[in-house]
Amino acid sequence: MPAQHAPRHTLTLREQAVLRMIAAGKNSRSIAIELGISVLTVRKHRSNLLAKTGTRNAAQLASYAVEHGFRRARSLVRLAPAT
Repeated sequence: MPAQHAPRHTLTLREQAVLRMIAAGKNSRSIAIELGISVLTVRKHRSNLLAKTGTRNAAQLASYAVEHGFRRARSLVRLAPAT
């Protein structure tokens, strides 16, 4: 079954940042440290991304990111931690 295509506007800015980092091969712990959020929050974003993109695992999610231009994005922008 092909992956669904979630338009960029359906992904939050934080989900887009997490998706870029997944495509760069980063694990949940390193993503959490870089974004200043908990590992559990990263896992929740990853879960949301899997559901929104119709992918089943991190490998498919990384492939989705590359296919949809998330890997080519400018340098990663550190988002302020949620309050």
